[in-house]
Amino acid sequence: MRRFYREAADYGAQVAAHDESYFRKYVRSMLRFVPPGVGDLLELGAGSGAALTAFVRQRSPARVVGLELSSSNLAAIGARGSPYEAVGGDAL
Repeated sequence: MRRFYREAADYGAQVAAHDESYFRKYVRSMLRFVPPGVGDLLELGAGSGAALTAFVRQRSPARVVGLELSSSNLAAIGARGSPYEAVGGDAL
């Protein structure tokens, strides 16, 4: 998991800069840590939903929930037509 966190540490800045190669690297990193056939998946801090949407399309988990605090990010997830449930809230 340390490797995942190292790779994901500057994800937000890279996505804000629209760095597609970094985005693809981040999704590949997620795929390494979640095996095919996973049942349920919860992402804390779903952001705009772009990474989780790409991940869901490749792994097809049974149920996916993205938790996000930002109302603007929740709106972006809804506008994207994401294939998972987005919930507003805080994990604390």
